[in-house]
Amino acid sequence: MSISDIDYLQRLDKQHSWIVISKDLQNGKKKAERAAILNNGVLAFYLARTVQRLKINEQAATIVWQWDKILTQRMHNENGLFQLPLNKGSKFKQL
Repeated sequence: MSISDIDYLQRLDKQHSWIVISKDLQNGKKKAERAAILNNGVLAFYLARTVQRLKINEQAATIVWQWDKILTQRMHNENGLFQLPLNKGSKFKQL
């Protein structure tokens, strides 16, 4: 089954405080996709290019290292688009 990004984002239930993690930085720049994220209470994190160049296990480790900060971001934001940096001490860049 295939589903478009917009349909996928629109199906996420606002009450469940979804967090989406993606490599598709371009997706966060598209008007319709941005609107679907913002209108449906989604918090989206896009891996920075430096993270994308890592091996898959290192990408996963980066996400795990940032997990507490990701959850804190979710608690303080109804929605939004952010870039997930490589360095643990770096702040999330809002997109």
